[in-house]
Amino acid sequence: MQILILDTNVAGFTPARELEGLAKRFTLRVSETALLERWVQSVRDYDDDRAQARGKFFNRLRSIAPFLDAVVPIAVGAGHLLRRVIAQADGLPPVQATEEREADLANQWKYIVTVGFNDEEWVTFARDHAGPHLDKLDAVLMGLARPAADLAKRVSPELQEMNKAFDALPDKEQQAHLLQHIVETLRLSPAAAERLDGHVRNFVVRLQAAARGRRMPKENDGADLSLMAHLGEGHVLLTDERQLVDVVDESDTYQAPWVRRLDDLDELPEGPPWGESAREAARAFRRRR
Repeated sequence: MQILILDTNVAGFTPARELEGLAKRFTLRVSETALLERWVQSVRDYDDDRAQARGKFFNRLRSIAPFLDAVVPIAVGAGHLLRRVIAQADGLPPVQATEEREADLANQWKYIVTVGFNDEEWVTFARDHAGPHLDKLDAVLMGLARPAADLAKRVSPELQEMNKAFDALPDKEQQAHLLQHIVETLRLSPAAAERLDGHVRNFVVRLQAAARGRRMPKENDGADLSLMAHLGEGHVLLTDERQLVDVVDESDTYQAPWVRRLDDLDELPEGPPWGESAREAARAFRRRR
């Protein structure tokens, strides 16, 4: 059964009855990033209405728990996910720290939807762990996705002419250079780069949009970017975040058919989101608007 990874909007707001229907067709898992975002969002309301804030987190998650994968309800995300995908692509043994993190998330989930955390535990985890983690994802993107004029200030004098030549390139040529630069910077093998095509190209579009002055990164964009790595495990990302879908389509990744909205789950590709079969699926794919 195909695995759908739920983003924050889907996990947080889709009617439970609708998720129940999806669970009959797919295996559902909530992204770790989505869990942490929901955690932080709920705690922000704590000072205004404690009961409502707790309900937003604990009651909501308990209502969808029966429809999630019983073994892996929470899909490990961010750095752990990247390390897992790279290891899988390169034929390396599983990353122990990632496997331990996944087991910890399963235990944490069981506690959330049964006993629940007391107020101090719930609030402290959001403020000391979940919040800083999400802030770091945003900070990395915001630190790199800057207007061209700001980026030029970081370039040494002897490379200024080369930088101007790069800025003058058409978008597609710029994207090709940025793609190669990110792959080399992350030291991705060809196999790993193949699995992480959507993640890297999403990053490229965001960098270029900021440099061209079309769109600057905002809060939670770092989290949205991190979600793309789930495709590298062969899963479908289910999102109601319109901008994320738009960036995916703008990026021209062959993994676009594996990023879907709730109203667009027909005719999912059967093969993995890499290799020639993924490219064939992308050529035939038409996004429902």
